[in-house]
Amino acid sequence: MKSYFPHYYEFQQGDWETFEELAKTVSVDAKTGRKTVEFNPEKFRQEGDFIISNDEGRLHLCFSDDEVVRVPEGVKAIAPSAFHKDLCPNVRHIILSDTVVGIAQYAICGCSVEELTINNKYIYISDSAFDWCSSLRVIHHISERVTIHVKEDEGRCARPVRFETMESSGIEDDSDFDPDDLPF
Repeated sequence: MKSYFPHYYEFQQGDWETFEELAKTVSVDAKTGRKTVEFNPEKFRQEGDFIISNDEGRLHLCFSDDEVVRVPEGVKAIAPSAFHKDLCPNVRHIILSDTVVGIAQYAICGCSVEELTINNKYIYISDSAFDWCSSLRVIHHISERVTIHVKEDEGRCARPVRFETMESSGIEDDSDFDPDDLPF
């Protein structure tokens, strides 16, 4: 019997501790009204409202107050709880850069997130990536030119219910998109 080896983009040892460590340092600057986070610059870097690990390029924390959030180029993976409802309560639409190749379980656990845009054809999405994101309704998979409509399932998860092909841009359709290949 083969041992189970989790995918690189799945939960990693220390992910919850990292989230808790970063989340407890979030504060609001009295002068600017903007959120700030304390972090170890040897382990993490900050790009806008994002805290990203230096060694892996994993997005560990979003603390934006914006409704539309664009994940910066160079981010390779989205860690568990990176988009947590308590730290980015207003986010409605998350746009992933084409460098994002993996989304871990429980990465998007925000009650306000309604829309997700994916720009990488070969992205890995954990089975539980959208658990606790009952408001998610639409996933745009740009490189596959498909919009996936989702709905709440069992009170906590987003599950696909309908697929639409996006308008063609004049490029010949060579897509081999198969809804059965979706990980959720």
